[in-house]
Amino acid sequence: MYEYVYIAYRDVYKYLNDSGKFGGNPVNTDFRLTTLACGRYLLTCELSNYAVADDAAEKFISDVLEKCGEKHRGFYPEVPPQDTRDSVAVVEIQESGKNFYYDMDAEVLHKMLEDLKTGSGVQLDQRGLINYSYPNPELPEDFVLNSITHQIYHGPDNTPVSVIKAYEPDKRTSRFQISGDDITVSIRDGDDTKTYDVPADLIPDIRDKVKELCKEPAEAYVDAGDWESFIRFGKNDERIFTDPDKTKALLDYIASRSTLRIPPVTEVKNDPPVIPVDTSRCHICGAPRYSETSKFCTECGVEFK
Repeated sequence: MYEYVYIAYRDVYKYLNDSGKFGGNPVNTDFRLTTLACGRYLLTCELSNYAVADDAAEKFISDVLEKCGEKHRGFYPEVPPQDTRDSVAVVEIQESGKNFYYDMDAEVLHKMLEDLKTGSGVQLDQRGLINYSYPNPELPEDFVLNSITHQIYHGPDNTPVSVIKAYEPDKRTSRFQISGDDITVSIRDGDDTKTYDVPADLIPDIRDKVKELCKEPAEAYVDAGDWESFIRFGKNDERIFTDPDKTKALLDYIASRSTLRIPPVTEVKNDPPVIPVDTSRCHICGAPRYSETSKFCTECGVEFK
């Protein structure tokens, strides 16, 4: 299996036009097979998405590479006059940390992508796409627990407030986390959060309960405004989605066996009152000041403050 694959049919002028719309982020109009961060293969055409099985995707990649020509820089084209083609094939493969680009007949690739789409089955809806893109990995027996989180999902960036059902996205969380020797659990309490110091000897018990929790993981898809929960583990900080109610119960259990962290009290200093200086008289002998512009006392000669 390759580390990364991007194989696409590109309508050059449509791509260049959509990439510059409104001065915003480019719209990717490629008809493409690509690998997701989770390693799965996704076929996308006209904003429709299809899950592609590993064996079908790997055969497709092999067939494409057999039909490829010479390697190239991988850009199609940067400026329209540099290339007179209306459509191009984009073939990018990452192997051993290096990217390789190949040329290919665009219409041949288009036909191959159409055949792959026909054999890929039912189009993914939004829920199916999220769950496919963020699968739950297996929890190893000797896993290293990093954190447990329970929070309100407020959607991706720019989610409308009306969808979130709150004036501002709710970013408060209940969370257990291990950071070196610092082991804490924070529990939402109304508009506040209470933090507890977790004893180290409770960790084996927490690990056992996490194992039970992960035997029936939750799906990745969550509606904006609903609760979501997950654990993170290992050096790559992998994530498994968990049942929100059971996760919150576990966090409350951890807090009940931990010590509430009392915030430090700020000491209030009682400074002596400041007595205003009477600038109309001499601060030494008390003689009246001759005028506001007088710099020295006419009686004792001291300089006025």
